[in-house]
Amino acid sequence: MRPNRLACTSLSINSAMIRRMTCLLMLLLSVAGAQAAKKDIVSDQTHKCIISYVEETHLMKKGNEITVVSLLLEWPEVLCYYSMPRLQKFLCQNVFGNECSSLQEGKKAFLSKMGEEIQTMPDEKGVKVKYISATLMQVYHEPGRFMSFRIVVPKRDGKQVFAEYAENILFTYDIAHDEILMTKDMIVRSFQKSGSNNDLMIMMMERHMPDIGMMIDGSNLPDYACLMGYKGGMAFNLKGSADSNGFESFTVVPMKEVGMALTKKVKKLLASPNVVRKPAVKEGEDKKTTYTDANGELIYTGVDNIPTFKGGNEQLVQYIQQQLVYPDLETNLHIDGRVVVAFVVDKEGRVRDPQVVTSVSSGLDREAVRLIMGMPQWNPGTQQGVPVNVRISLPVHFKLKK
Repeated sequence: MRPNRLACTSLSINSAMIRRMTCLLMLLLSVAGAQAAKKDIVSDQTHKCIISYVEETHLMKKGNEITVVSLLLEWPEVLCYYSMPRLQKFLCQNVFGNECSSLQEGKKAFLSKMGEEIQTMPDEKGVKVKYISATLMQVYHEPGRFMSFRIVVPKRDGKQVFAEYAENILFTYDIAHDEILMTKDMIVRSFQKSGSNNDLMIMMMERHMPDIGMMIDGSNLPDYACLMGYKGGMAFNLKGSADSNGFESFTVVPMKEVGMALTKKVKKLLASPNVVRKPAVKEGEDKKTTYTDANGELIYTGVDNIPTFKGGNEQLVQYIQQQLVYPDLETNLHIDGRVVVAFVVDKEGRVRDPQVVTSVSSGLDREAVRLIMGMPQWNPGTQQGVPVNVRISLPVHFKLKK
């Protein structure tokens, strides 16, 4: 992405009562860009945050085999003015099963292994069809401190992919120290082995797991866990015993109960201040008004006439009032704030390529993206009278009624 220089009018809105609370949405259209960096490490980006949201289905053909690939990704490309090469490689390894170092490179290599992309399912005899999905979702985000993830992908054994078996991976990324934290890094060793401490952890998890009649294997702790902050606690991916047919459950244990089992590293992370970094200023970078996207299409960030919502700002406000749903977790934890989503309005007026460029929390970010991607077609922007692809941004303020 490239920075944007076009600015538009702003509008303040009070939404209707939603779940007994008022969401104040302040909407501002401006051209957006983004990219970021980190603390104690040299900033390598001009912009603070880019979290790309991908929801795609691809039809791939190799010989007589058709693979239907579904991707649902919430991929951080930049946090705190840093592009996080270590995290990028870890995500490519675990989501795509390759050694690439970016979302676009990893996705391209992942799909190319399955052959050529086609547009329609062939009507031929002897065609074998299989389905593969890959999901990367934010579980919890404390901007400037850490971000937790859940990856759901097919299990792999070397080069072989078992599409019918899914693997759930939970982990936390420490933004300040550019470190990936797995369960072994977050839970004291004595709680990871069988014994009284382990039994205590199992009792805690059983107390908070969904009432599904599932028994937990008592041999050791789950393989995967992630942080959800002081307010949220810690999330575990629990595997059932043989009697429950290997059923898995995503369970959250409050911090007041799990705190005794946390390592010093995690306690220090939770108590640390947010990372403060300055952007890497690149001379002349902010003067560019166009860039080429991953598909080779020209995208404008400054145009003669910006895209507009059909019906104007009044209809835009009405759409958001009718469609917005305040996420449960953020409601319970009393989280609000301003999310900014950058997206492309193409020459046909379709909305695509959303990226969160100012993040508040996983749930509010996700809801802002959902609202934007559900929008009807816009009036496209024009340059010298010709419709063009234009990148704009829409800030949305979420505020709970106190």
